[in-house]
Amino acid sequence: ATTALPGGLAQRSLGDAWPLAAWAAGDRQGARPLTELRGRPLLAAAGLAAPDKFFAMLEQAGLAITRLPLPDHHGYATLPWPAGTAEVVTTEKDAVKIDPARVGSTQVWVVPLDLALPAELVGELMSWLPAPTPP
Repeated sequence: ATTALPGGLAQRSLGDAWPLAAWAAGDRQGARPLTELRGRPLLAAAGLAAPDKFFAMLEQAGLAITRLPLPDHHGYATLPWPAGTAEVVTTEKDAVKIDPARVGSTQVWVVPLDLALPAELVGELMSWLPAPTPP
C-alpha cells in the first residue's frame, strides 16, 4: 500500500477472444472463449507499458504464444508482425488502431482486459452517491 487510506485491489482477468472485424463492429456473436485458441501457435502483440503481464495472463489461460512486445502507445502505421502470420492476439488498446481491412489473411483476435473492483469498495462508493430522485 502506498497510502494509509483504506482501499481495495482490482482483479484483472481476460475476456473472450473476438475476431478483429467483429470486435470493431460490436458484434458480440463473434466472441469465442479463450479455450478455443489453445493448441494453436499464436503471436501475441501488445503495445502496453507492461506487456509481460498481458502475455503471462494469456499463458496462464493455456495459450501457446510468441511474445511481441511493442512500445507503449504503438501506432500501428505498419503491421508489426511478419507477413504470413496466421493468428495474432492483441488487446483492445491495440485493436482500436488496427484497420481490419489491412490485416490480410492474418486472423487477429482481440482479448479484452477486464477489471473487477472488490464488492465492498463498490458498495462504499455507491453509498457516497446521492439517492436517485423520482421522475
